[in-house]
Amino acid sequence: MAGVDREWLLQELLELDRRMDSLVHSVHDLVATAKETNRQLAEGREHIEKQKKSLSAKSKARFEPHP
Repeated sequence: MAGVDREWLLQELLELDRRMDSLVHSVHDLVATAKETNRQLAEGREHIEKQKKSLSAKSKARFEPHP
């Protein structure tokens, strides 16, 4: 009976180890995705700020009196 219990315990530990490996892999993928998303968001914000500055400069030039 003790052999069956030990065998069952070993199988459970192996299954937990397999699941842990899968979880670690998934977390690494999630972190990589989050980093890529943050990079894309930063690029988008930078692009928006450039557009704002460009539009602001154009609108100021449009309404300033010409000599």
